[in-house]
Amino acid sequence: MIIVTQKLNASAELPISRRFDAFCEANPKKKILVGGVEWRYRPIGRGATGLVMLPGSAGGGDAYFQLAEEMAKDFRCLLIDYSVVDGLDQMLAGLAAILENEGKQRFSIIGGSYGGMVAQALLLRQPSRVDRVVLNGTGSPLPARADKNERWQSVIRMIPISCLRVLLKLVVKKMSKQIKVDHDFWMDYYFEAANSITRADLDSKYRASIDFDRNCGSLLDDLKTWKGKILLTQGTSDKMADGQMQAGIQQAYPQSTIHAFEGAGHGVSLERPDEWRAVVSAFLTGTSDRVSTTESQPSSVVPA
Repeated sequence: MIIVTQKLNASAELPISRRFDAFCEANPKKKILVGGVEWRYRPIGRGATGLVMLPGSAGGGDAYFQLAEEMAKDFRCLLIDYSVVDGLDQMLAGLAAILENEGKQRFSIIGGSYGGMVAQALLLRQPSRVDRVVLNGTGSPLPARADKNERWQSVIRMIPISCLRVLLKLVVKKMSKQIKVDHDFWMDYYFEAANSITRADLDSKYRASIDFDRNCGSLLDDLKTWKGKILLTQGTSDKMADGQMQAGIQQAYPQSTIHAFEGAGHGVSLERPDEWRAVVSAFLTGTSDRVSTTESQPSSVVPA
């Protein structure tokens, strides 16, 4: 089943920059060393279950701060900053160590774009520990994409990092055109992330994504007996995770609920923040399990 929601008005609130600064001050980051790699993450909340919050390829876990504020009463939210790692195994080892450090045997996951790939890998490697997963604007494992990314990685290594930062900011600027709420804040946030990205960061993300595409597809069958739940949130006008990718991930996870946001692009969580957080919060807390979809959202339902 696919749920398509129309645009709603954003609620009024304090300036986002003030909320962000207060959030960071009240919830300082933790650091742990795992196999010689330093990991940083920001924990918030005292729930018995962990909520691993995985950002896209630019920016850090703090991009989820508004959702984390809402989920803190139900979860121990772990806002992850990616470290430079030598492949997907080292990435997952770092996340496992963070969960152990927080004493969380069971957890849910949310990941967007690149973070959706990491979220899937974490689920596929440890399904017995995972309750619920939210995948936003992302794709399923594709072995052919691994070869393509290897070729791109070779090309990108020859481009000066200063040029790559400019290109990344151009992508951010293009994507941000559909952001109407707190536009300037998010532009500043992602421009700062682009300015600080390093070649090692890019290599690390390419290696992890190549490993994901090559090695995780064979694990999808293991979810046939998994008792958890998956929510796919997608923008109907997403040009990066396009219709083909959306169809592929729906096929990979036939047990999932799909919530499509009419007219939204790749940055659906920023373009339609209030709606997106409401949908995700209801799913993670199980509220959407207790009411019918037609009652829970002002939406229309179309066949999957």
